[in-house]
Amino acid sequence: MDQITSPDLPAYICYLIVLAVGMIVARASVQMLLASQRGYWGIANTWALFWAYAAIPVILFWFLDYSSALRDTSLYAALIVAYGYRQIFTGGVQGIVAPGQTARLWQPFEAWASRISEAVASRNKSSQDLFNENVRTYLASDPARLQELLRVAFLHTKDWVNLAAELAALASKTTPSAVPAPVFAQWKDREQARILISDLRAAQPENYGVFLYQEKLISRWMLVNWREGWRSRSTARTMLAVIILVFCVGAWTWYRSDGVQLWYYHWRFTKANASDLDRFRSKEYLGRRLQMSPRAGSTHAMQIDAVLGPLVDRLRFKGLSQQVADDALRLVINFHSLDVNVVVIPHLIAALRTENPDVRLRIKHTLIDLQKSEYSQTPPDEATNWEPTKDESPGDIDRHVQAWQAWWKSAQQPPAGNKGRPSQ
Repeated sequence: MDQITSPDLPAYICYLIVLAVGMIVARASVQMLLASQRGYWGIANTWALFWAYAAIPVILFWFLDYSSALRDTSLYAALIVAYGYRQIFTGGVQGIVAPGQTARLWQPFEAWASRISEAVASRNKSSQDLFNENVRTYLASDPARLQELLRVAFLHTKDWVNLAAELAALASKTTPSAVPAPVFAQWKDREQARILISDLRAAQPENYGVFLYQEKLISRWMLVNWREGWRSRSTARTMLAVIILVFCVGAWTWYRSDGVQLWYYHWRFTKANASDLDRFRSKEYLGRRLQMSPRAGSTHAMQIDAVLGPLVDRLRFKGLSQQVADDALRLVINFHSLDVNVVVIPHLIAALRTENPDVRLRIKHTLIDLQKSEYSQTPPDEATNWEPTKDESPGDIDRHVQAWQAWWKSAQQPPAGNKGRPSQ
């Protein structure tokens, strides 16, 4: 996928694109899966299915980036994953291959989606059965409505002979001796309504409720309940409002929260397979943060530590890539000052304990550069002679760390007769 020329955008924009397009595809997928159902947007399981479909491309996009199958700053990759994640799972997209057994995860997801579809269908059947029972009770309670139902049923029936035979059989039933005549008559009315509604439903399974409403046999509210349209539309509109609100709150939080942005750019800065342009964006942002005036309730030292502290501490990680180590140390050198040094040098000295000898050597050279630039009157004689190697014991490293700590302590002391800051 890296061979395809694509605009390199900030990762958060690409993830938003994947999520937004994924939601559009998710809506289409749910509509296709539940096309035969009515009012499905008013059912909780439908929304569980929708969010699962929407989340899959985002997770897949992250996983493909994590496995270096693509870069999460590629616009084209974001669009392809958002639209074609089904084909990626099945190996149908050239240039993007899901690693390992990832493709097998699609099969259990489809099975789960089918179960959700069956649950929605069962929920709809229960709703329709309840509607039929309510309508039957409503129509059977009034002889005029029952007579009108008889007309509508015969108007739309596909087998009037069978319908007439069922009604004749019902009419021929006599009142049992153990049942009062009014009770039995009420039962016969309900049975007649059931037979007529069942026949109408068999003749017009999708529109029988509409016919009942058009013939003024049921109220508009009963028709809405039959369609479940009101609840479906209101639920869909509520969820759309929630989605828009979440996006707005997220955008507001992003632009107003220094902590959130700093976390994001730390993540991008230390990302091993970040693109060159993405690294540049991260370094530019962190550099600007170092040059900003302190925010209310903080000091310059706190701000410097928030920007550089996590990056320099990351140098202690043995598996840190050379690119990330070089970028972090270059950031320290490019923006060094007495204020920055006071915060960063203790972190650098502590990072000398890393198990990575190459990074130890780079940190040592950085410390020497800072010493020559700002503390030339206090040379670290013993510490300068140290050449880190992979065969050093923890004890040897500790002695050299203590030598650097001793140098730093002396470098912080003002020269005799000078009560100000260390000379440069």
